[in-house]
Amino acid sequence: MLIITSGLPSAGKSRTIDFLSKSDGTWHIIRPSDWVPDNLSSLSDENQRQYNIGCWSMAIDKTREAISEVPPNEFIVLDSCNSKHTTLLTIITDAKAAMHEVALLFVQSNIELCLARDSKLTEPLLRDYANRFKTSLPHYKKSCDLFLVVRNNGTLEQLKTELHDVWKKLCQNT
Repeated sequence: MLIITSGLPSAGKSRTIDFLSKSDGTWHIIRPSDWVPDNLSSLSDENQRQYNIGCWSMAIDKTREAISEVPPNEFIVLDSCNSKHTTLLTIITDAKAAMHEVALLFVQSNIELCLARDSKLTEPLLRDYANRFKTSLPHYKKSCDLFLVVRNNGTLEQLKTELHDVWKKLCQNT
């Protein structure tokens, strides 16, 4: 199964995947952030942007490799904001062609909490993401086999509780 995370920056997508992956099953987690160096902020804004684009491109390539190499009963996760449906259409098509079910896992969190979790974020940036989700989520809903929403507006314990039903749905489809 290919799981595509989606949600605002600092909504808790990675934490959600980390909790889920401690459950049964084999998980192949691909995060563009894994290739970002610690000193990225020392680069110019343009160089940071180019580096982030390169990391995203590498994550897409690794996801394609995983789709062709990993059995459909294992979990492949592309863990990023994934706010633009059009950039993932071929990945979704490739996954289905390889007999993987595709799930979109949208982690919902309010803008104020995301700002509190990461001081580098700005409200205009998060509003831009929110506007893109208004367009992309209906498309994801149509093209994915599962569309799961996790609310992360409270404590870690509340998040863990919310994930029980998500885990059941994922297991029913693998």
